[in-house]
Amino acid sequence: VVSTTATSMTATSTTATSTTATSTTVQGATIVSVVPPNETKIVQASPVTTAPDAAPARPTPAGSAAPAAATAPAETAAGISADSPALEALVAVTGADQRRAVSAVAQSESGVAALRAAFDVAQGDLSARQADEEAARARLDAAETDLTAAEARVAAAALAASSAADAVAVARTPVASPPSRGHSPHDAVVQARADLAAATADRDGRRSTVADRQGELDAAQQASAAAGQVFTARADDLQGGLDALDQARQQLAGGGSGGGPGSTAAGAANLRPAPTALASATIPADYLALYGRAAATCPGLSWLVLAGIGSVESGHGQSGAAGVHSGANVAGAMGPMQFLGGTWASYGVDGDGDGVADVYNPADAIFGAANYLCASGAGDVSTLRRALFDYNHADWYVEEVLQIAARY
Repeated sequence: VVSTTATSMTATSTTATSTTATSTTVQGATIVSVVPPNETKIVQASPVTTAPDAAPARPTPAGSAAPAAATAPAETAAGISADSPALEALVAVTGADQRRAVSAVAQSESGVAALRAAFDVAQGDLSARQADEEAARARLDAAETDLTAAEARVAAAALAASSAADAVAVARTPVASPPSRGHSPHDAVVQARADLAAATADRDGRRSTVADRQGELDAAQQASAAAGQVFTARADDLQGGLDALDQARQQLAGGGSGGGPGSTAAGAANLRPAPTALASATIPADYLALYGRAAATCPGLSWLVLAGIGSVESGHGQSGAAGVHSGANVAGAMGPMQFLGGTWASYGVDGDGDGVADVYNPADAIFGAANYLCASGAGDVSTLRRALFDYNHADWYVEEVLQIAARY
């Protein structure tokens, strides 16, 4: 059973007249490449069970009428059933990934709490070391001020001693009445020299104090610099933890890194769950990124669903069938996601930001499909089947999309 077609959504086989085909097998599917190039079909290893009657030609998403409300029941007269192994498989896949994402967020939050505690300790230590440095600097400033004053006193004492010596020389001339003891020029010299010696000793002590204070400041500066390095490292660790937490939260929310509609970012989206070997082998890289980015515009919508639709509708744009790259097929569907004109007019999106919503442009078509599905309730697993049925009114189609999505 060929799982990709761009005709009226019936399961058909690839026709290759006078061509050769090569096939490779990956887990869950066989990839058959048929000449001409770029016409690759994904052949399911396990056939899809379809409804007994022939699959109807798709009337939607051709209909331009608004999609059914998200609260529509899961059962319809057309045979949509709430009991779906394919849906259960998809829910199991996304549920397991959700649990991993929740666990990753919890671990990141715990890690951030520990990093923040270490950061706070480093910040406190840095503040204390900086305070020590400032105190040491203040003590050095005070010691240098005292030294300056001591040097001034030495200079004054030296001048006084010199003046006293000059006075002794003058006093050698006999006088009528000699001065009393302790007040002679010689006594003044002795006192001046004693004062100079005391001032000099005080100055030398001040110099020693300044040297000590300079040593204390140097040590405080080294301690402060070391604390600063630790603080910077802890700050970097904390920022890294916060970035990891933000990324984990984005993954939990299903956010993408490639940008939304109108973004020209070339980076791949944040694909959750991670693509399987089957998805990586069969989905072109640009389509894989577009599925992830487009799904991120609809909270709750998995990229797996868009990829499942892209596979069934056009083999991710690789089909050469009518309507995929130009024109329309017999049902009037156009582009890699097979929109009908009325639906595209209502839900088409300019996904690549070139100012035009082109149904044949993969970015526009995939973002348009996400927009239409979201309006139909595809962001809620309880109404996902209803949304897929709105996309194409065929129960077999819903099942096939879900089965492929679960394998991706």
